[in-house]
Amino acid sequence: MWTSDVNYQSYISLTGHWLSKDFERKHAVLSIRLFVADSHTGENISNVLNLLLHENNIPHNKIHILLRDGGANIKKGAKNIKVNNESCFI
Repeated sequence: MWTSDVNYQSYISLTGHWLSKDFERKHAVLSIRLFVADSHTGENISNVLNLLLHENNIPHNKIHILLRDGGANIKKGAKNIKVNNESCFI
């Protein structure tokens, strides 16, 4: 999730990173969506994450790891969707 410096609206994005059959690194932006929930709670975040995964036909068992920031609300959102997740260090 991030907030625009221009219009102060919040967005949530979903990117994918994987290896091809030839072990080439691949990546893509799968979704970027305006985060319209009133509050950035873990529950609201997990609801949107589940929606984005569903829209992109990505079942939870196909996710190796969800990389997220260290915010408590993001941690809770990732925990709520029950996938392996870790905090990035950047």
